[in-house]
Amino acid sequence: MHNRLYSLLVLRVFATFLVVFGHASSFFQAFLFTQWPQFVFIQNIAVVLFFCLSGYTIAWVCDQRQSGSAGGYSFSRFVFDRYMRLVIPLLPVLVLLAVVNLALYGARQPYAENFDLRTAVGNLLFLQRLELVLPVLGQVTQLGIDSFSTNRPLWTLGVEFWVYVLYAAFAFVSRSTLAAMGCVAIGLFAALLLNESLVGERGSGLPIVWMLGALLYHALKHHAGFTLRRSLVLLPAWGLVAALMFVPEIWQATGSYSHLYNLLIFANFAFFVMLFPLNGGESRPFDAVVNFLGNFAYTTYLVHYPVMAMLRAKRILPPESAWSVIIAVMLCYAVAYVVSLPFEQRYKPIRDWIWRTAVVPFKRA
Repeated sequence: MHNRLYSLLVLRVFATFLVVFGHASSFFQAFLFTQWPQFVFIQNIAVVLFFCLSGYTIAWVCDQRQSGSAGGYSFSRFVFDRYMRLVIPLLPVLVLLAVVNLALYGARQPYAENFDLRTAVGNLLFLQRLELVLPVLGQVTQLGIDSFSTNRPLWTLGVEFWVYVLYAAFAFVSRSTLAAMGCVAIGLFAALLLNESLVGERGSGLPIVWMLGALLYHALKHHAGFTLRRSLVLLPAWGLVAALMFVPEIWQATGSYSHLYNLLIFANFAFFVMLFPLNGGESRPFDAVVNFLGNFAYTTYLVHYPVMAMLRAKRILPPESAWSVIIAVMLCYAVAYVVSLPFEQRYKPIRDWIWRTAVVPFKRA
């Protein structure tokens, strides 16, 4: 496996654990050093890290596909592939969530206003919490679709999907991916200067760190890696950036997202990718664990929050207990693994079958 891509996989598994553990700590009020006001919510740090990872990865995917564009890979195929990557695991999770919630809560749904077919379809189209804010004009789009039922973190998928569709539209049209990246980056930077957030109040600045992740890919594309001597010179700079994350004066007012703190997280992400291009395989126990957890990391993200909401609502686990947090995290991973087996871990054959049986005949018609 390409060393930097394996580094991204390690970070993805780590970020998934952070978001699950952070939400468990919040739900069951234990390990509160991971929560505001003792510290910035680590689950939010994980989300910012996800966006850095996504930007880098999608830039790599577009670059690889462009280099092989003579084979017929197009922007429409890219959008189809990425949509299928997200929706094949998401659809069964939403169906399962609806069935379980009806059985557990009946007519007294905890988020009754978001427990309907319109919201479910909106989430499958990644329109949830889509609030486009433009300089001068302010908010120009608000569809009124929230995350489905108790699965509150689904709002991040809508932001991420449309950001990388926007990027890919420029990347596939332009002859130069780097030139296209420059155009999009300038546009996002202008929006950052003129407006507080590109996507409304929630997730302030996430498209910015996504784009920075993509720019980092292009900056390192032809960089084989630092020598040991240069790495040792850069380590103190990384130490300073890492230490800044623990300075309370830099923390955002509510422990949530802010442009400055997002940039700090990105800086740490960049140092890690530059200085620790890890080599992965299956031979070492660490590699085996990373590859195993990486196979269903997305499903883990999809199921963890409603599982914890159920555990707390039904008082299956006691509050203010460290053991409740540990058990909740383990249950989330167990449920995610089982749910992922026929879907996330088999999404490529499912995606290709849909393409052959539905999309190709439609295009020929």
